[in-house]
Amino acid sequence: MDEKMQPFECPACGQEVKPQDVEGEKGMQHATCSSCRTRFARTFAWFKGEWVFGLWRNEETGKVACTYYKTVAGTHAVDCE
Repeated sequence: MDEKMQPFECPACGQEVKPQDVEGEKGMQHATCSSCRTRFARTFAWFKGEWVFGLWRNEETGKVACTYYKTVAGTHAVDCE
């Protein structure tokens, strides 16, 4: 599956969250949980022939959706949703 459209588990309620498609070569990508309506966002850019993405973050709290990043080095519990 294309990384820019890969769904992830909502850390708030456990449901699958499907991101909106990206528009352009750089900007913000958004996703909203259809169950609990928690909103997430991440940066993206097309760089040297490949997509580069930031971390999915809760738009309200700014915390990382750690269920999507099970192996992120340096992520602490206080950083996670």
